[in-house]
Amino acid sequence: MTLAIGIDVGGTKLLGGIVDENGKILARIRKDTPKEGGVALTDRVADLVRELMAQSSSPITKVGLSAAGFVSADRQTMLAPPNIAGWTGVNLGKELKERLGLDVIVENDANAAATTTTASTPADTFPSKGVGVSCASFTSRSFNGLGQGP
Repeated sequence: MTLAIGIDVGGTKLLGGIVDENGKILARIRKDTPKEGGVALTDRVADLVRELMAQSSSPITKVGLSAAGFVSADRQTMLAPPNIAGWTGVNLGKELKERLGLDVIVENDANAAATTTTASTPADTFPSKGVGVSCASFTSRSFNGLGQGP
């Protein structure tokens, strides 16, 4: 079974989930977003991913992360997050890969939501299910081949 983790980063909370190639949500976690942002937030995201990985009986292959703000065309760097301190110009793809050993796609949360509502994804990946838009966006991108590059 192919599994991915999606993380939705908000100004007050992190929502994470494990999804399979059919978009089925297998696990969910919610954590508070550190107010100081920056490295503390990157570490919290990595910890959340590790916690989800520990709950999985199958290997996780990739991670998708969504957050408000501009994201680089290569989907690696937060360019201007409006509600998160210390993440401007941070290459989260690289930083998280160094911490986790997994490839990471970074996406603007509105783009992730648009992908979710326009792609043909299973119903239980829709953001209203509470895991966050990155699960659905990442599932549709990695398993259905959408948005595979700039």
